[in-house]
Amino acid sequence: VQAAKHGNLWVDTSSARSILPGLIEWAVKEIGAERLLFGSDTPLYHVPMQRVRIEAAEITDEAKRLILRENALKFFDLGQLPSSRTFAP
Repeated sequence: VQAAKHGNLWVDTSSARSILPGLIEWAVKEIGAERLLFGSDTPLYHVPMQRVRIEAAEITDEAKRLILRENALKFFDLGQLPSSRTFAP
């Protein structure tokens, strides 16, 4: 957790343990939404199910945008790509 807070660690939302209730909220609180990347853990889990976990989490819309899109753009140095659809939690 400390390494993520200081900018040298990214964490993704995939893994078998990531389906535990409240884990996304905990990660945003402890690590920060700006260090979390959406991960689907495909083919083990269904991608839409993993996305709904983020969309249904009790976190801000800004945190959801960061996790689902903006952090990946930053991590992969993709700049600001046009969105194919408007984000709607």
